[in-house]
Amino acid sequence: SGTYEEFGDAKKEALVRAEKNIDLFLNHHAYDVEMNGKKIAAVFATDTRSSEQKRFAGKLFADCTGHSWVGAKAFFT
Repeated sequence: SGTYEEFGDAKKEALVRAEKNIDLFLNHHAYDVEMNGKKIAAVFATDTRSSEQKRFAGKLFADCTGHSWVGAKAFFT
């Protein structure tokens, strides 16, 4: 393990935030997926700061959970 500076997290976050076609949701814990056939239609997540539960619908998803949870859940659903 190391510090976030060591991994360049600030630079990575700045790069993602500069991209117009990406929505970034930090501090969320994904807990379920909604499938449309073999495609992910939505991801359900809890805001770890407020405990608010949210549904994120979209055409494309990037599994940045760090442990491939979203991809695994979609595969086995």
